[in-house]
Amino acid sequence: MGGRQPVVTAVGHDDEAGSERPEHSYGTGHGGQSQYVLPVIDNSVGEVADGIFRKTSPFYKNPGYPAYNPTKAKALVDAYKSKNNVAQVAFVMDIVAGSATATKAFDFFQQEFSKIGVTITPRSLVQSTLINNVIYGEYDCAGWNQFGGVDQSLNYVWFDSQPATTSPTAGGLGMSGLPAGTQIAGAVNFAHQADPVVETALLTALASRVGSAAQKAAWQAVNRRFAIDMPYIMLDALVNAWAARSDVQNWVSGTAGDGTTRCLSPDGDSARWDQIWRASSSYLAVTHEEGAARAAPSSCV
Repeated sequence: MGGRQPVVTAVGHDDEAGSERPEHSYGTGHGGQSQYVLPVIDNSVGEVADGIFRKTSPFYKNPGYPAYNPTKAKALVDAYKSKNNVAQVAFVMDIVAGSATATKAFDFFQQEFSKIGVTITPRSLVQSTLINNVIYGEYDCAGWNQFGGVDQSLNYVWFDSQPATTSPTAGGLGMSGLPAGTQIAGAVNFAHQADPVVETALLTALASRVGSAAQKAAWQAVNRRFAIDMPYIMLDALVNAWAARSDVQNWVSGTAGDGTTRCLSPDGDSARWDQIWRASSSYLAVTHEEGAARAAPSSCV
C-alpha cells in the first residue's frame, strides 16, 4: 500500500500574531521550483504540491500559492534589499548529514535560489539534532516530509497555536505578563507559525460535521492562509510505499480501541506495530519503528 504527503521546506517563524511577511518570503515562494524538484530530485514520482491537500482531495480548493516566476521572485528580493538597505538575503538550510538525497536537494536549491539573489548555506546535522532544532525553533529552514495523516484532522497538532494572555478556561495559556494579542505556537508546530486566523479555522473544521460544507470551507481557509503566510515552501506530494513478506500479517490495517473498528495502518510513515505478527509465530512480533518522527495515530476509516 502507499500513502502521500507533501514534501515541504519549513521556514522558521517568530511566535507573533499578525507579523508582516516580507517581500523575500514571497520571493522564495515564487522561486520555489516545485515543478523542477519533481523530476530532478524525485525522478518524477509523485506530483507537484501547492498546499497540504492533493488536487483530488474533497478539501482542495486552489489556495493561490505563488506560481513559479523567477523574474518576479528576483524583483521581490531586490525590493526587500532596497527597502531594508541590505546587500544580501541569506539563510541557513538544515539537512540530514550523510544523506545523498538531502545533499542533492540542497545543491539544487542553492543553485536555483542564487538566480533570484538569495544565498543558502548548508548545515549538516544528524537527524535527531535536526528534529530537536526544528521543535525548539533553532533554525532558519529545514526540509521536511509531513502532513500525511489519513484524516486531515490528524494534522491539527502540526498547525495549532494558542492566545498567550487569554485564560485557560477560554482556550488560552493564561500568560498575563505578555503583551495582549500574543499568539504562541504549539509544541510540534515546527514552522512556529502562530496565526490566530489559522487556529480559528482549525477549530471550526474540527467542530464541523464530517463532510459538511462548513468543514470543507474551514480546511480550505487553512490551506489558503498558508499560501499567504508562507510558513512552508510547498514542493511535491511524496509517495510512500510499504512492503512486507508473505508471513507478516495484519500490517495493512489494525483495529481501534473498541477491538472491532478497522483502522488504516501505516499512516503518515508510521505503523501499528503492536497489531502485527508473523504467521509462523503464536506471539506478537516485537518490532521497532525506524525513521518515523512520531507514534502512529489510531485513525479509523
